[in-house]
Amino acid sequence: IDALADADSVDPSIVADLKPAFLLSSPAILAAPAAHLVGTHAPAEIALQLFERVASSNKRRALLLVGANAMAERDRPTADRILDLLEPGHPGRQLLTAAEPLPVSILDDLGKVQLREAVRKRLGDRIVVS
Repeated sequence: IDALADADSVDPSIVADLKPAFLLSSPAILAAPAAHLVGTHAPAEIALQLFERVASSNKRRALLLVGANAMAERDRPTADRILDLLEPGHPGRQLLTAAEPLPVSILDDLGKVQLREAVRKRLGDRIVVS
């Protein structure tokens, strides 16, 4: 999935087969790149609908950051709508507007340790480990 997530283009049928259930139940090492794949290649409205389902799971909300970060390069308004799925005042909402990398602590309440680590790696320099 990493190779697909980082590809310049992907056959639309591949992205169409990614359902919320996959992001909600797959191991973190697969879920994080899958969220990036959706954010990068899925039609904006489809991606938003998928992330709305993910937002309902406290154990998987960190994937919203990956999806929004990937979506921002091609559709900033939709990326902002994905971040708006986090509760008001959550520091993760600043992911796309912060001038400096955000502390890794923004992930603390967004899922289990394995998922948070996979998300941190996928976000790269947007998150700083102190």
